[in-house]
Amino acid sequence: MQIYRFMSFLCASLLVLPLHAATISGLSSDNLEINATILGTLDEGRSSGDFALQWNEVRRASTPGGDSVIAGYFYASSNDVSWGSEFNPEVYVKIWFSQYGDLNLNFFHVGLFDIQISSQLNGELALQTEGGRSDNQNLISIQQADWRYLRHDYRWNTNSTDSNTASSSNPEPEPLAGITAAHNEVRRALGIADLSWSTEIAAYAQEWADYLVANYGNQAFCGMQHRTAGAYGENLAAGGGGLTAASVVNLWANEAQNYNYSNNSCNGVCGHYTQVIWSKTTELGCGMAQCAGGEVWVCNYNPPGNYSGQRPY
Repeated sequence: MQIYRFMSFLCASLLVLPLHAATISGLSSDNLEINATILGTLDEGRSSGDFALQWNEVRRASTPGGDSVIAGYFYASSNDVSWGSEFNPEVYVKIWFSQYGDLNLNFFHVGLFDIQISSQLNGELALQTEGGRSDNQNLISIQQADWRYLRHDYRWNTNSTDSNTASSSNPEPEPLAGITAAHNEVRRALGIADLSWSTEIAAYAQEWADYLVANYGNQAFCGMQHRTAGAYGENLAAGGGGLTAASVVNLWANEAQNYNYSNNSCNGVCGHYTQVIWSKTTELGCGMAQCAGGEVWVCNYNPPGNYSGQRPY
């Protein structure tokens, strides 16, 4: 029988560009268009019909791993309804550009009325759509929790390559392939934005896994222990052998049964799970090493999660 152990560790000027049109500029030769239409609105008890929401870009940034992100939101204009305001978002949007050519549009519904979402990249519709209403994937709605999130996937124009990656869908090297996707599956179930794989953080995680094996390789579970002063959040797992990327994340995700969101408390161990779903974490990197006593897996997270008094999302 395999025995698994795991640990979690707490580590402890925006550019605002409001735009009237939802055409995302500055994407090399690519042309990305996003539209959001709010449906069946009411204003002071009277129907105000359907109308297009306005786009406000908040920030553009790059990750240490070489990816790029654009954050913004759609809002109702005060010209359409009295309660409309650029300070009252209806849909938050995160646009993630992987250096390997994946483009992910993540939509998070935070208003009251149904919203119809559409997007095009260079005149083409999304290669894949996930989320939205079960009866109409073009709509996001507050009627059910899993209808509040929508994702559009594209391939964008990039010539970037990395010989250390297995593929754009599984950017991690073996045997870590699929560990980012496994994290994101848990996060998407809650409408939380995806994590991105970072080769820089992965090297950091692998360094620690190798250190444990080199210094504690004859001990059970490779002497699994945390760094004493880590730069990132950290989850650890260890076993006698046979762990996979999916099974490691599943060990951490199973702690969901110990977490109470209403009072933000754990009944037992739940810190690995809350780090996996920590909404402010945007990227991860993992490492794995084998020893005479089994194998040890290390995942590091940036920014770290599990801050005291804060909910994960």
